Amino acid sequence: MSKKYGYVLAVLISPVFAADPLDVQDIDLKADSFRAANTGAMPVTYEDEILIHQIGIANYARSEQFGVIEANASIRQTGNHNASGTYQADGVSNLINLTQQGDNNFALISQSGDINSANINQLNDNNRLTLDQQGANNTANIDQFGNSSLIFNQTGDQTANITLSNTAQGSITQISPTLTLDIQN
Repeated sequence: MSKKYGYVLAVLISPVFAADPLDVQDIDLKADSFRAANTGAMPVTYEDEILIHQIGIANYARSEQFGVIEANASIRQTGNHNASGTYQADGVSNLINLTQQGDNNFALISQSGDINSANINQLNDNNRLTLDQQGANNTANIDQFGNSSLIFNQTGDQTANITLSNTAQGSITQISPTLTLDIQN
Protein backbone atom coordinates (compact mmCIF):
# COMPACT_ATOMS: atom_id res chain seq x y z
CA MET A 1 0.00 0.00 0.00
CA SER A 2 1.49 3.31 -1.03
CA LYS A 3 1.01 6.45 0.97
CA LYS A 4 -0.22 9.56 -0.73
CA TYR A 5 0.62 12.95 0.55
CA GLY A 6 -1.41 15.99 -0.18
CA TYR A 7 -0.28 19.60 0.06
CA VAL A 8 -2.45 22.52 0.88
CA LEU A 9 -1.51 25.96 -0.29
CA ALA A 10 -2.98 28.62 1.91
CA VAL A 11 -3.22 32.15 0.62
CA LEU A 12 -3.83 34.85 3.12
CA ILE A 13 -5.42 37.97 1.78
CA SER A 14 -5.35 41.13 3.80
CA PRO A 15 -7.15 44.35 3.02
CA VAL A 16 -5.16 46.66 0.77
CA PHE A 17 -4.32 50.04 2.15
CA ALA A 18 -2.76 52.69 -0.03
CA ALA A 19 -0.95 55.95 0.35
CA ASP A 20 -3.31 58.89 0.49
CA PRO A 21 -5.11 58.93 -2.89
CA LEU A 22 -4.78 62.73 -3.11
CA ASP A 23 -1.00 62.45 -2.64
CA VAL A 24 -0.80 59.81 -5.37
CA GLN A 25 -2.91 62.04 -7.60
CA ASP A 26 -0.58 65.03 -6.95
CA ILE A 27 2.45 62.92 -7.87
CA ASP A 28 0.84 61.63 -11.06
CA LEU A 29 -0.36 65.14 -12.05
CA LYS A 30 3.17 66.46 -11.54
CA ALA A 31 4.45 63.68 -13.81
CA ASP A 32 2.01 64.71 -16.54
CA SER A 33 2.80 68.43 -16.27
CA PHE A 34 6.55 67.80 -15.99
CA ARG A 35 6.50 65.60 -19.08
CA ALA A 36 4.46 68.20 -21.00
CA ALA A 37 6.85 71.00 -20.00
CA ASN A 38 9.85 68.96 -21.15
CA THR A 39 8.60 67.66 -24.48
CA GLY A 40 11.86 68.62 -26.20
CA ALA A 41 13.90 66.43 -23.87
CA MET A 42 15.36 63.34 -25.40
CA PRO A 43 13.89 60.17 -23.91
CA VAL A 44 17.32 58.52 -23.86
CA THR A 45 19.41 58.95 -20.73
CA TYR A 46 23.07 58.18 -20.13
CA GLU A 47 24.69 56.82 -16.96
CA ASP A 48 21.62 57.64 -14.94
CA GLU A 49 20.25 55.84 -11.95
CA ILE A 50 16.98 55.59 -10.10
CA LEU A 51 16.96 53.62 -6.85
CA ILE A 52 13.77 53.02 -4.88
CA HIS A 53 13.77 51.18 -1.56
CA GLN A 54 10.52 50.80 0.36
CA ILE A 55 9.76 48.98 3.59
CA GLY A 56 6.26 49.15 5.01
CA ILE A 57 2.69 49.04 3.89
CA ALA A 58 1.03 51.06 1.12
CA ASN A 59 3.96 53.25 0.09
CA TYR A 60 3.94 54.87 -3.37
CA ALA A 61 7.00 56.09 -5.29
CA ARG A 62 7.43 57.39 -8.82
CA SER A 63 10.61 58.66 -10.46
CA GLU A 64 11.21 59.86 -14.02
CA GLN A 65 14.16 61.24 -15.96
CA PHE A 66 14.04 62.97 -19.38
CA GLY A 67 17.04 64.11 -21.41
CA VAL A 68 19.48 63.92 -18.53
CA ILE A 69 23.12 62.89 -18.24
CA GLU A 70 24.58 61.53 -15.00
CA ALA A 71 21.35 62.08 -13.06
CA ASN A 72 20.73 60.11 -9.89
CA ALA A 73 17.56 59.79 -7.87
CA SER A 74 17.31 57.76 -4.69
CA ILE A 75 14.09 57.27 -2.74
CA ARG A 76 14.09 55.42 0.57
CA GLN A 77 10.76 55.09 2.36
CA THR A 78 10.39 53.23 5.64
CA GLY A 79 6.99 53.24 7.28
CA ASN A 80 3.43 53.22 6.04
CA HIS A 81 1.34 55.29 3.64
CA ASN A 82 4.23 57.41 2.36
CA ALA A 83 4.16 58.91 -1.14
CA SER A 84 6.97 60.45 -3.20
CA GLY A 85 7.75 61.58 -6.71
CA THR A 86 11.04 62.73 -8.25
CA TYR A 87 11.43 64.27 -11.71
CA GLN A 88 14.62 65.30 -13.50
CA ALA A 89 14.84 66.82 -17.00
CA ASP A 90 17.21 68.51 -19.41
CA GLY A 91 20.28 68.60 -17.24
CA VAL A 92 23.67 67.20 -16.33
CA SER A 93 24.83 65.91 -12.94
CA ASN A 94 21.63 66.30 -10.94
CA LEU A 95 21.14 64.45 -7.67
CA ILE A 96 18.14 63.69 -5.45
CA ASN A 97 18.49 61.79 -2.18
CA LEU A 98 15.13 61.44 -0.45
CA THR A 99 14.58 59.59 2.83
CA GLN A 100 11.19 59.33 4.50
CA GLN A 101 10.92 57.44 7.79
CA GLY A 102 7.57 57.32 9.51
CA ASP A 103 3.99 57.36 8.34
CA ASN A 104 1.94 59.57 6.02
CA ASN A 105 4.85 61.58 4.60
CA PHE A 106 4.72 63.20 1.14
CA ALA A 107 7.53 64.57 -1.06
CA LEU A 108 7.49 65.91 -4.61
CA ILE A 109 10.86 67.01 -6.04
CA SER A 110 11.64 68.28 -9.53
CA GLN A 111 14.90 69.44 -11.10
CA SER A 112 15.62 70.97 -14.49
CA GLY A 113 19.01 72.39 -15.32
CA ASP A 114 22.55 71.37 -14.39
CA ILE A 115 24.31 70.43 -11.15
CA ASN A 116 21.31 70.62 -8.84
CA SER A 117 21.35 68.70 -5.58
CA ALA A 118 18.54 67.90 -3.14
CA ASN A 119 19.14 66.00 0.10
CA ILE A 120 15.84 65.53 1.91
CA ASN A 121 15.16 63.78 5.22
CA GLN A 122 11.62 63.59 6.52
CA LEU A 123 11.42 61.81 9.85
CA ASN A 124 8.43 60.94 12.00
CA ASP A 125 4.93 61.45 10.64
CA ASN A 126 2.86 63.81 8.49
CA ASN A 127 5.58 65.80 6.73
CA ARG A 128 4.87 67.38 3.32
CA LEU A 129 7.45 68.82 0.94
CA THR A 130 7.35 70.22 -2.56
CA LEU A 131 10.75 71.28 -3.94
CA ASP A 132 11.33 72.73 -7.40
CA GLN A 133 14.89 73.43 -8.58
CA GLN A 134 15.34 75.23 -11.91
CA GLY A 135 18.48 76.61 -13.46
CA ALA A 136 21.92 75.49 -12.33
CA ASN A 137 23.94 75.00 -9.17
CA ASN A 138 21.10 74.79 -6.65
CA THR A 139 21.62 72.89 -3.41
CA ALA A 140 18.87 72.13 -0.91
CA ASN A 141 19.45 70.27 2.36
CA ILE A 142 16.09 69.95 4.09
CA ASP A 143 15.21 68.09 7.29
CA GLN A 144 11.65 67.90 8.62
CA PHE A 145 10.90 66.19 11.91
CA GLY A 146 7.14 65.72 11.99
CA ASN A 147 3.94 67.59 11.12
CA SER A 148 5.83 70.06 8.92
CA SER A 149 4.90 71.36 5.49
CA LEU A 150 7.18 73.24 3.08
CA ILE A 151 6.86 74.47 -0.49
CA PHE A 152 10.30 75.56 -1.70
CA ASN A 153 11.55 76.98 -5.03
CA GLN A 154 15.12 77.64 -6.19
CA THR A 155 15.97 79.32 -9.50
CA GLY A 156 19.75 79.14 -9.87
CA ASP A 157 23.04 79.41 -7.95
CA GLN A 158 21.30 79.05 -4.59
CA THR A 159 22.11 77.04 -1.47
CA ALA A 160 19.64 76.33 1.31
CA ASN A 161 19.94 74.47 4.60
CA ILE A 162 16.52 74.13 6.22
CA THR A 163 15.50 72.31 9.39
CA LEU A 164 11.87 72.26 10.53
CA SER A 165 10.96 70.64 13.83
CA ASN A 166 7.52 69.82 15.15
CA THR A 167 4.66 71.69 13.52
CA ALA A 168 5.95 74.20 10.97
CA GLN A 169 4.50 75.38 7.67
CA GLY A 170 5.87 77.64 5.01
CA SER A 171 6.37 78.56 1.40
CA ILE A 172 9.75 79.91 0.28
CA THR A 173 11.01 81.19 -3.05
CA GLN A 174 14.73 81.67 -2.61
CA ILE A 175 16.07 84.98 -3.87
CA SER A 176 19.40 85.25 -2.05
CA PRO A 177 22.34 83.03 -2.96
CA THR A 178 22.39 81.34 0.47
CA LEU A 179 19.66 80.57 2.97
CA THR A 180 19.97 78.98 6.38
CA LEU A 181 16.67 78.47 8.18
CA ASP A 182 16.23 76.58 11.42
CA ILE A 183 12.69 76.60 12.81
CA GLN A 184 11.92 74.70 16.00
CA ASN A 185 8.64 74.82 17.88
